Amino acid sequence: MFQDFFYSPIGIVYIQANDQAIFDIGIIDKEVDTIPNHLTAICKTQLLEYFAGSRTSFSLPLQLQGTAFEQAIYQTLRTIIFGTTISYGELAKKAGYPRAARAVGSAMQKNKLMLVVPCHRVLAAKNHLGGFAISLEKKKWLLHHENSSFKE
Repeated sequence: MFQDFFYSPIGIVYIQANDQAIFDIGIIDKEVDTIPNHLTAICKTQLLEYFAGSRTSFSLPLQLQGTAFEQAIYQTLRTIIFGTTISYGELAKKAGYPRAARAVGSAMQKNKLMLVVPCHRVLAAKNHLGGFAISLEKKKWLLHHENSSFKE
């Protein structure tokens, strides 16, 4: 396993990968030992570009983990365009599970690839923020970063 971290506007971002793919991106409380490889380096560069405002999409080999339903949700999350949002219900429908809006929230809580599998772009009904694993303040920051006119 390879890993790296960097400081971002929303906290310390860590990246974990194997030889083939990135499999975990998240926020941590303190620095970790770095054992980088070419994939963690590429991911770190792309995430730094995202936070700098010069990147709106990611081109990384990802290892999505979870059930078939969870993976369908994660694949569909990857199609949400930078600066836009959709509802849990819309996401469920686009993923092929029109009656699974509540289950979408459960799947997103297990998302190990935050930012590049952008669960922050999913809102509850009537544009309410809903939940976010790392905090609603950080979700607001990300949504405003992607679309300065975003209002809850």
